[in-house]
Amino acid sequence: MSIEAVKEIARAEEGVLARKAETAASCKRLLADAESRGRALLENALARAAGQESDILKGAAEEAEKEASAVLERAAAAAAAVEAEASGRLPSAVSFISERIVSA
Repeated sequence: MSIEAVKEIARAEEGVLARKAETAASCKRLLADAESRGRALLENALARAAGQESDILKGAAEEAEKEASAVLERAAAAAAAVEAEASGRLPSAVSFISERIVSA
């Protein structure tokens, strides 16, 4: 084999090694970029989820407040009805108790 052929093989090997190194570096850059984009997508998704969670909780709190107000109104109406009925029976109760005391 001639010296020129050996030199050409050596240059070819050097070229292959250089391309291999370039390819490895390119792969590392692509991987780093992909990881960076993945992290950014995850952070955005988490931020959106947190915003949605806040909206859902706010809506649930408003709905619970409306329901609680309705329950309180019904309870107040029921209490007023019981009080009105009791007030209507008060004279007869007083009369009944007075008769018992006088009879005793």
